[in-house]
Amino acid sequence: MPIYHIQVNGDVDDGNGNKKRIDPRIALRDRGPVIRVKLEFPANITQQLAQDGKPIPKPISGFALIDTGASSTSIDDSAATKLGLPIIDKGKLTSATHNAIDVNIYPSLISFTGTPIKVNAPRAIGANLSSQKIIALIGRDIFKDLTLFYNGPAG
Repeated sequence: MPIYHIQVNGDVDDGNGNKKRIDPRIALRDRGPVIRVKLEFPANITQQLAQDGKPIPKPISGFALIDTGASSTSIDDSAATKLGLPIIDKGKLTSATHNAIDVNIYPSLISFTGTPIKVNAPRAIGANLSSQKIIALIGRDIFKDLTLFYNGPAG
């Protein structure tokens, strides 16, 4: 199994318009465990597009937040729309801040940038994630097949 090791980094403005690198532990606390990902079409849809002679949209890059409190993976609705992912179902989202709101369900593939790791999210929940500056929230439906080691002191 491939190993993906990251350290969360961050910068702050020093008050003079200069960026100053902050301690990875502080970046992890403030930003959360985020990883660079690409949101793309699942292989079965990509194959169908190729067979039909249609262009395959380019993946959308951004950050994903690892959320072990989320039972399902979510992707940003605006990113899904921009990519052209089809809505395959409707569902309800209940979270700490929302109670049974209507959502779109999308098939998607999330690849971890710079690695061979690609994970299917066949029923990703559409959500407004852009305000958090992420394109995906990776939930337990994906992490049930992976091992996660969270090293807070190392960031």
